[in-house]
Amino acid sequence: MNVFEHKEYRAILKEQIQNNSGKRGYLGELAKAAGCQRSYLTLVIKGDTHFTLDHAFGLTQFWSLSESESDYFMDLVSFERTGSPSLRKRLTKRMEQLKKVNRDFSQRYAQPSPQNFESEMAYYSSWYMGAIHVIVSIPGYQSPQMIATRLELPLELVNESLSTLRDHGFVKQQGGKWYLAKGNIHLPRHSLFNFLNHQNWRMRAVSDTRRASSEGMHYTAVQSISKADYEEIKKLLLKFVDQQRKIVTESKDEELAVLCCDWFTI
Repeated sequence: MNVFEHKEYRAILKEQIQNNSGKRGYLGELAKAAGCQRSYLTLVIKGDTHFTLDHAFGLTQFWSLSESESDYFMDLVSFERTGSPSLRKRLTKRMEQLKKVNRDFSQRYAQPSPQNFESEMAYYSSWYMGAIHVIVSIPGYQSPQMIATRLELPLELVNESLSTLRDHGFVKQQGGKWYLAKGNIHLPRHSLFNFLNHQNWRMRAVSDTRRASSEGMHYTAVQSISKADYEEIKKLLLKFVDQQRKIVTESKDEELAVLCCDWFTI
């Protein structure tokens, strides 16, 4: 569920009911979470009355929404309830800001970033630093020799990179083997290294297109499109990234993969 796709709180409510249509007693659970009678919930669904903020807050807890998602849902309820043009304008502005924050990946996923400037500089200096950091999580790639062979890098460079990553707390060495010490990290959008990070991996993607044995997917298209459809595709991409991250989180460490995703106007 992405609450930011909706402009009415009832649309979110109905979507959740539809998504749980096969779950017996779901409407009763919703009413209990909201702290209202099921008959009152039915009136809300039909559009005959509105939730109170207390009702709305109960549902945000029941759905385990994030703080920004909860704020957005409750602002939608407040927007529907109020008759004040000034308050509606203020709520609209605040909801637009919440949507903007949600589109920022560094805010959306709230992953830790490297601890300081030196760590960022070391980690994002080249594509292979991130690749070496992640590949040690895959069984069979705990030795510098295996890493060098897989990534087609000089052994000396791999050893130097592992030492640097260890010094900054990204990997650790035990019994002559290398392991992950710090998992998911996310570079803040305002970081000076954001441009360098994207450039490094897109150059690596271009390099992959030259490999005859590559099984990667590479797609580039320049298109004219309506502003509304541009925003719709952006929503689809955000939903895809959400789903992709969920799959990766629950997936076994067997393969080293890279996702480069771009959608922008020029």
